[in-house]
Amino acid sequence: MENTSSTSLVLIENQDDEIPERILVAVKTLVPAQVLSSEAEVRKELPQVLGKLLALCWINNELATYFLSNTKNFLDKIEIALPDSIIIDVKKEAKAKPSITVFQIAEGSKFKQRLFKLSLKLIANR
Repeated sequence: MENTSSTSLVLIENQDDEIPERILVAVKTLVPAQVLSSEAEVRKELPQVLGKLLALCWINNELATYFLSNTKNFLDKIEIALPDSIIIDVKKEAKAKPSITVFQIAEGSKFKQRLFKLSLKLIANR
């Protein structure tokens, strides 16, 4: 009998983008539901919300997977309502921690204006 072995790569896509309830419950205890209906509210409140979520992503890879792959959907699930004109751009490079840039597109415009950018840096001093 001939012994043959083969290796094949199978990609399985997750058709269910449902965020596990335990993650949502944990995040909702730290990030209360909010409705941010104006640019001023977004500039004032959203950096704190996204900062908390980035910090949680730093220590929880599973949360990071859901949050960074579809940030706007994740915010909807934890009941953070944003105006339709707000765009959230997430960048995750291989050896760097993620960064988030928030833009606004004014009505009737095709250009986006940067409101703010967030990234976390770990600094240890002696």
